[in-house]
Amino acid sequence: MKKYISLLILFLFTTANLYSHEVENNSVSENVDEYVNKMMKRHKIPGAALAITQGGKVIHKKYYGKAVLAHDVPVTEKTIFRIYSTTKLFVATGIFKLIEEGKLSLEDDVTKYVDGLPETWHKLKVKHLLTHSSGLPDMAPFWKFQDLNEKQATEVVFKEPIKSQPGEEYSYNQTNFWLLQQIIEKASGQKFVDFIMNHQFAHKSKNAFFNVDSRDIIPNRTIPYFPFAKNRIQIDVSYSGEYLTSANGFNLTLDEFIKWNKKFDDNKFLKPQTKDKMWTPFNYKKPRQFAYSWGIYPLNDRKSYGFTGGLVTGFRKVPKDKLDIIFLTNGFEQYFNVDEVIDYIAGIVDRDLLNNELVVIEKIRTEFIEGDVKTALNNFAKWRSEIPKANLENFLNSQGYSYLRKEKVADAIEIFKLNTKEYPNSGNVWDSLGEAYFVNKQYKLALENYKKSLQLDPESQNGKTMVKRIEDILNEGKN
Repeated sequence: MKKYISLLILFLFTTANLYSHEVENNSVSENVDEYVNKMMKRHKIPGAALAITQGGKVIHKKYYGKAVLAHDVPVTEKTIFRIYSTTKLFVATGIFKLIEEGKLSLEDDVTKYVDGLPETWHKLKVKHLLTHSSGLPDMAPFWKFQDLNEKQATEVVFKEPIKSQPGEEYSYNQTNFWLLQQIIEKASGQKFVDFIMNHQFAHKSKNAFFNVDSRDIIPNRTIPYFPFAKNRIQIDVSYSGEYLTSANGFNLTLDEFIKWNKKFDDNKFLKPQTKDKMWTPFNYKKPRQFAYSWGIYPLNDRKSYGFTGGLVTGFRKVPKDKLDIIFLTNGFEQYFNVDEVIDYIAGIVDRDLLNNELVVIEKIRTEFIEGDVKTALNNFAKWRSEIPKANLENFLNSQGYSYLRKEKVADAIEIFKLNTKEYPNSGNVWDSLGEAYFVNKQYKLALENYKKSLQLDPESQNGKTMVKRIEDILNEGKN
């Protein structure tokens, strides 16, 4: 009888424990859903897919919204997302596989693998490309490179000046991965796409593949939506060229990403010590926390690693907690910060990772976007007092540009003015205020602010261009 009672008590205790965990997980999922749905509504994000894994198990997987707006097609497990620069994580994993096999070294000169580079590029090493410390000019600007083939793009970028010396500072650009694509092919003896697919995915898969052209019609792939052309959400048909496949060209379903992450954790791609090396912070001359193509993101006392792509996708690993978050979307009308979204979700899952600054910023953002600018500005000092050390420069700048795109120029000016008070030593905030005054045809004030911007950032090409442009306009008005 005693044995029976003991077993009964053990059963009830175990059942209660399981029920408690189930309730707790349900609560986490409900809170995550509530946050994601609110955020998608606020920023007018058409569709999204989210997976959260912990300890190697999926604890939340959900599909939200529409993959194709015009035909009311929902996001499902079959939906394929283009992940843009999140692609770089797969490329870095491939590079470190070659390093592990002794076919490549971080200290190798780039000229060992790529011929015909300008003399000013000859000091580059593989490590400089992976850490975005090459100082190279960027192949990314669509207005300059969109319709060019590789030969034409090469001719343009070779004529551009070097921005900084190798290893000096973090300066993100796509040219690094154009070179890494060639290095992988030379070191592996395979085509770039074949090497990545053979090593990390099933070689032929309809759910995971490279394609850099958003204009291509591919079954189950989401339509990308952005507001950049007309300040309202539209179908985006950007094409950056096959030569940048390694920079932004991967497409996959959420399930394929989950499978890749599981293999990564199970050391199917790299040995643990190799992964540690890949996540080692690079020693820039100008301090910056970044590893070898993996961003380093602090979550209170923990470090997390990952990257984002196209302003719409992101992946994050928190090794200490064995927590991973995959967040994929297909666009937006109102800009949102993918990193902040992932950080916020991490805080919902684990209270120890909750960042109070993000909680307050979320409240400020709600006031700016869902309320009115006057109220948000009046309440800003109150919120600011709760997070006095937080750097809100980029946050305020994005809010200002959001109103500028909506043609609410007066509101944008007030937000930019607040940013100049908060960060008077930043050339960028004065540049933004100058732009708002220029849009409002207040040319003298625009000129004044652009000149202030140039005093703080003398190398700003935009500042120089705008000062000349405004001076020409003012001179024409005198004649």
